[in-house]
Amino acid sequence: MSETVKINLDKLKELERKAAKLDALEAGGVDNWEGYSESIKEYHKALKHKQGINALVISIFEILSDGLYEPSESGAGFDFTEESQRLVFEELKNRIEKLRDAT
Repeated sequence: MSETVKINLDKLKELERKAAKLDALEAGGVDNWEGYSESIKEYHKALKHKQGINALVISIFEILSDGLYEPSESGAGFDFTEESQRLVFEELKNRIEKLRDAT
């Protein structure tokens, strides 16, 4: 099932123009041009990095939501357990170490 999202009309038109431009370039054989392969490698590297950041943010939200509690009476606000804060720190530390190892 597809997820429905809202998008600004100008952004949608920009994306449609870029898709049409890419279609035209690919039809013209851009994949055979010098430098194409390197550009695609850099694109995939940047995409993988962005996906990693998104996964990290989701992971942090999940950890924090598991450790969310209301410390006193209703309406006083919410806090995170020390354990959830420690887990977030560990998650960040592990991801940073993986990034260092990858470079």
